[in-house]
Amino acid sequence: MEKNFLLGQSNELVREGRVFDLHNLYDFSGLSIGADRSALMSFQPNPKHGSGQPCVLLQFDETDHVEARFGTGAIQDLDEMGYMSPDQQDDEWLLGEDQAAEADHLYFRLGAGFIRIHAHRARLEIRD
Repeated sequence: MEKNFLLGQSNELVREGRVFDLHNLYDFSGLSIGADRSALMSFQPNPKHGSGQPCVLLQFDETDHVEARFGTGAIQDLDEMGYMSPDQQDDEWLLGEDQAAEADHLYFRLGAGFIRIHAHRARLEIRD
């Protein structure tokens, strides 16, 4: 997957030296999937802990794998993210940026749910 960002710690996105702590400063706000094989994940600043932070969007183009499962109730918190090989099912062992291959899926653990996605291209967009 071509990306313009890296995963930092298990809850951070890094682009051009700028770190976005999705666990502590942001709330997950949505996933939309387009008919053109695109997908968009959005994270809004948490009103209490992320005040003044920009909105963070992850745009996926030419998506070839999307799984999303959500438990009951509102999903706001990103607990952890990492990479999983396409045939891996055990989400207790996520790979870091330095261990991941281009074919690996991005995995986002969101409270009682998750999003697992792979695309040809992924871009982090910042909306100040």
